[in-house]
Amino acid sequence: MDEEDIVVIFLDRAQPPRLRGGLAGPDLGEWGRGGAGVRRNHAPPPAPGLPLRMRVPRSQPWGLALLLLLLPGTLRAAESHRSLLYHFTAVSNPASGTPAFWVSGWLGPQQYLSYNNLRAQAEPYGAWVWESQVSWYWEKETTDLRDKEKLFLEALKVFGDRDSYTLQGLLGCELGPDNVSVPMAKYALNGEEFMEFDPKLGIWDGDWPEARTIGIKWMKHPEAVNKEKTFLLYSCPHRLLGHLERGRGNLEWKGEQPP
Repeated sequence: MDEEDIVVIFLDRAQPPRLRGGLAGPDLGEWGRGGAGVRRNHAPPPAPGLPLRMRVPRSQPWGLALLLLLLPGTLRAAESHRSLLYHFTAVSNPASGTPAFWVSGWLGPQQYLSYNNLRAQAEPYGAWVWESQVSWYWEKETTDLRDKEKLFLEALKVFGDRDSYTLQGLLGCELGPDNVSVPMAKYALNGEEFMEFDPKLGIWDGDWPEARTIGIKWMKHPEAVNKEKTFLLYSCPHRLLGHLERGRGNLEWKGEQPP
């Protein structure tokens, strides 16, 4: 991915992810301003304070600034296609009273799920509290996200506790017109592309040595590999189709309504 492919997005409580092409990120305090390209070599992870060109502010009540690297195609999918995406964020040094790990789940342009390690419960968001779901659905979401929480917080230990780091993930799927599912599993460190998961090979990998270290640590949990593959290839498209069927009245898709 070239530097010009990096986009600025805003993930607001009232708005879905949107393209903000060509804009520099606003003041992010310790994160600063400006632009940093995606590295393709084996350089060390970006140091805290590295200038970034993307951010996602205040998507949760506690108002933590988020940093998320998304591809333009992914954003277009979120706005107009049938997609189910989970945004994961873990921070190594959370402020007092704020979570170290949180998640927002998105159906197309709408947030439908929220989770953080303080409440430790997956909960419907917005109009989706009225969705008719089977009794065990949110218990299943909670179990899955608690497992993710452990993996993300374990991964941050690779970098030590001397500095602050933000590890994020974008996992989910998009359904094409023929109902063929396209999986998405990308990770970012301090806002920069870091590693990916290959569902066919069942491995996490990236250019940085730390990405490989994390991938090896995660692959020591066979259930984590199986869950990731199962989610991306099977569970995600089935969940998406189920939400489309049960929550049709809650959707606010841009462009054509899903069938």
